[in-house]
Amino acid sequence: MALAACAALACSTGATYAQFAARTPPPPQGQGRIIVYLTDVTEAPSFWPIITVDGQALGQIRTGTFFYVDEPAGIHQIGVGVKESNAAFGSQGATQPVFVGVAPGTTSYVQVFVTAPPGMVMVQLQPEDAENGLHDLSSLHYVAPTPAP
Repeated sequence: MALAACAALACSTGATYAQFAARTPPPPQGQGRIIVYLTDVTEAPSFWPIITVDGQALGQIRTGTFFYVDEPAGIHQIGVGVKESNAAFGSQGATQPVFVGVAPGTTSYVQVFVTAPPGMVMVQLQPEDAENGLHDLSSLHYVAPTPAP
């Protein structure tokens, strides 16, 4: 799994999607890109879910941001890791993983939703088509995933 290193690509942390797209090369030969994002519309803006790809933690995603990973073509499982402590929210409910297909040179989009029913926090993942994904990304900023605690 090749987690993107934006600093090496001259991207600044917090780049808009337009800046990110202009500065970031396409996925390597035989790979596709998965963009994961969390909009500002969330019930728990200070809860940053741990995102996994094929069972490996990439890191936490912050509200109002996106990050990406380039993966070999095929089907990949996007999931959410459970945090050991959620003192501010209570327990973290189970999240069903989603599966996204990536073809060489293409991009798949996964939106993260966070809700806060009483006594817990829930995270949902939803694959998005390119039109919806690009629309949502237009107001977000690239930030490399925060390492999981």
